[in-house]
Amino acid sequence: MVSNSGKAGGDQIEFLTTLEGNDKIGEFWAACHPSRDADPDFFHFLVNSRPEMARQQILVVRVGDEPKALLVGRVERMRTPIKVGYFRLPTPELRTLIISYGGWLGEIDEPRAILIVDALRRLLAKGEADAVMFHFPEFASPLTQQALKRPAYVCRDYLPVLETHRIIDLPSDGTGFIASLSSNSRYQQRKRSRKLSDDFGAVRIDALHSLEDVGTLVRACEAVALKSYQHGIGVGFSANDDVLSRLEFQARAGWLRGFVLFLDNKPCAFWIGALRHGVFSSDYLAFDPAFEQYAPGMYLIVEVIEILAKDGADPARQIDFGLGDSIYKQRLSNRAIEEAMVFIFAPNFRALSVNLLRSSVGRINLILKSQLNSNAWLAGAKRTLRSCFSSAGRA
Repeated sequence: MVSNSGKAGGDQIEFLTTLEGNDKIGEFWAACHPSRDADPDFFHFLVNSRPEMARQQILVVRVGDEPKALLVGRVERMRTPIKVGYFRLPTPELRTLIISYGGWLGEIDEPRAILIVDALRRLLAKGEADAVMFHFPEFASPLTQQALKRPAYVCRDYLPVLETHRIIDLPSDGTGFIASLSSNSRYQQRKRSRKLSDDFGAVRIDALHSLEDVGTLVRACEAVALKSYQHGIGVGFSANDDVLSRLEFQARAGWLRGFVLFLDNKPCAFWIGALRHGVFSSDYLAFDPAFEQYAPGMYLIVEVIEILAKDGADPARQIDFGLGDSIYKQRLSNRAIEEAMVFIFAPNFRALSVNLLRSSVGRINLILKSQLNSNAWLAGAKRTLRSCFSSAGRA
């Protein structure tokens, strides 16, 4: 079904809410080798499994009958995330066209990016959505830059959320990951291993990948996650229906990779991700702060990467740490990309009110963050706050 269309030069744009009868587009989508989040099967699973999803929305750029570019998106009702520090402010729901992470496929140069953004603006002006959210494309890309420049003044995003996306490109010579580390990093890992062996009778890492393993994996991870500071602020792993269904989908697809570190048969750290086409995408990582002196999270990460790199049946060639610039990512990664979450808002009262609130609060956050980074006392207060959240999880 075509919901909107437009032409410019040799390109023709159309919006599809179904791909039935469009086999050529499906083949093009698969041929682009999208990331996990924009994989056709995973995308359709998301659309079909969550009741708040309204519909899929695929933007197609054609030259004649040949698809040349896609935007893979879904319309759902969501509350635009507006936070002061760790605390989220209440906001009205907006019908938001979410362009999935990695869902910009094919050839998108500057002229084509202009065409795409203008088509999205027309879609918003017709009232088919209240906002478009690009889920972290590369900040320097033509698509991101035109999404920031082309909309009308009041509909524009003045505070794109910038994130560093860190990646490890693993050695291709079969030597493994640990051998590629600096001598000091290798020494630190041996030191962690010795300390664990000295203080605990049994140290093991369980690999839980199959559909039958999902229940065991969830129970072990929940026991750790409930004690972490992430749980205290409402983020990270949670044993809810949405997470469970995703893990089960990935297990059926053969992508699931779950690892739990046990000390004397007690779970103390976990790492869950998806291995697809040689890329391990990190989803959930946490450790029990009661074992912090042993650096169980870092120990587990290094050991798991070594396991993934040396898997003879399905070795990883890349570790995708995802968004965020944690210290462990800085230490281990060998490549970084700057990405941004960018909105375009519809010209209606509800959407523009959210944009105004988001811009105002965002500027306050920037000031607070600047003060936090430059003030040792405030940085200490932040660490204390995290500790309090961890303590609340252990209580």
